[in-house]
Amino acid sequence: MFKGARKDDVKQIASELNLEVNEKNTLWDIIELIKNSEPYKENFESVKEIAELVIEERKRHEQSQVEIEKLKLEVAKAEAEIKNTSCDCESQDSLETLIKSVRTLTVKLPTKQENWGFFFSSLEKAFSTKDVPEKCKAKILLNLLGERASNVTTYIKDDDLSDYLKVKDIVLREF
Repeated sequence: MFKGARKDDVKQIASELNLEVNEKNTLWDIIELIKNSEPYKENFESVKEIAELVIEERKRHEQSQVEIEKLKLEVAKAEAEIKNTSCDCESQDSLETLIKSVRTLTVKLPTKQENWGFFFSSLEKAFSTKDVPEKCKAKILLNLLGERASNVTTYIKDDDLSDYLKVKDIVLREF
């Protein structure tokens, strides 16, 4: 009858039988209290039914809590997915807008090797001013390079094309 019952279940069963239980009572103390009670001795079947209902109700409640947690996890997962896609340079329109505004704030592409440091200093200030996400920086740099980007892309792995520092390093070595 008490198989699978927890202390709270047994306390509730005792409460249903109008038995007094205090916090100091152990699980076994409460079970003994129930077994020695008059309702248990006089009407065992109804006490058994009460016990089954209490345990079943607790299990249903736990199951619903698990379901709620699963739903919360799914919602959090979906929100994280939405956030990741929106952070991935958001949309093509906003990437284009970022490129235009960074281009406006940056000095023109240098023709001499000694001017690349100034160009990157200007570019990084523009990135900072416009709060450009790290994921977008390499894309913007490649876009600003225009035709020169083809030289860079031949020397870099596809995985590294989104890494601004690696693209910058190759540009500085190449030009």
